[in-house]
Amino acid sequence: MRSPTIVDIAREAGVAFSTVARVFNGSGPVKQETRERIEEVVARLGYKPNVWARSLRSARSHLIAMLLMPTSEAGAEDPSLSGEENLAISSYYNRLQVSAMTECQGAGYRLFVEAFPSGTRSISKRLAAMAAKTQLDGVLLVPPLSDQLGVMKTLRKLEIPFVRVSPYTHLGMSSYVWIDDQRASYELTCHLLSLGHRDIAYIKGAPDHQSSEARFRGFCAAMEEAGIRVRPEFVVEYTYSMRFGSQAAERLLSARKCPTAIICFNDDVAAGAMTAAYRLGLALPKDLSIAGFDNSPIASALWPGLTSVYQPVGDLARTATKLLIREIETGESAPSQKLEHKLVLRGSTASSSK
Repeated sequence: MRSPTIVDIAREAGVAFSTVARVFNGSGPVKQETRERIEEVVARLGYKPNVWARSLRSARSHLIAMLLMPTSEAGAEDPSLSGEENLAISSYYNRLQVSAMTECQGAGYRLFVEAFPSGTRSISKRLAAMAAKTQLDGVLLVPPLSDQLGVMKTLRKLEIPFVRVSPYTHLGMSSYVWIDDQRASYELTCHLLSLGHRDIAYIKGAPDHQSSEARFRGFCAAMEEAGIRVRPEFVVEYTYSMRFGSQAAERLLSARKCPTAIICFNDDVAAGAMTAAYRLGLALPKDLSIAGFDNSPIASALWPGLTSVYQPVGDLARTATKLLIREIETGESAPSQKLEHKLVLRGSTASSSK
């Protein structure tokens, strides 16, 4: 029979494992009632703390890791580039990193970014090796790693606090921040329907991104509510880059029956779709409406400007970092937070001419 761990104590006592660690280390205030409950569980389970591990955890490193899955593993713009090089061209990941880093610096912490390949087993193994060499105070998980159960189990086993950005599964595993992707996509689709579009195509992201699936569900819900069948040939599953967006749109627009509007998983894909439309001689938005998601800087740089859903990426990263630092310093998991999205209308969408 295996010996109980600090995670077992935390689960049995109904508290965060960092609270248990604070009781053992004497590193911060804990309510007397909570302390007594933990001590009762310790006695009942016969837990014997590892003195060496306790000494390591008692001193904070003020070091937080953000764990990413390289863009190349989820459809890179250029497969010849390394994961780290592809991360550099990802607007979404860049904004997450910069915002989290700024928040860390303001609170006296350092942030480093670690890129992992796909495959939960590989990630968990590398994460354990990294933790053995680096004393981490906490971890930020961003999509798609924020839904990787194996990664979360490894962090629990290592007794490292973590907070997630935009998860959709295993929500009880940690605190998290999110927007309602499904509702946002529903509202975007309703906007196009209100403009008279009925033949609306959808370019999805890869299925390992739960936010992609949520956005597609929102699209389907709006179409069903309007009494319009989602045409299978109008749904294309590609990855997240501009190049693949161009390929997907060209496929849709070269068919015998063409859509009058295309909704894209993100703005990079939408920019690629616009390029394909121009290459085929279509005028936007007269012949075709295109909409994206994220309201990234490229959305306002395109001509016409891209209609998109504003996702507060910077605020998501800052809020997640604040929640993590709070848990590190108090030992208490903070309530998860939902942030608001907003539909940003620009010139890439207009009334259907058909």
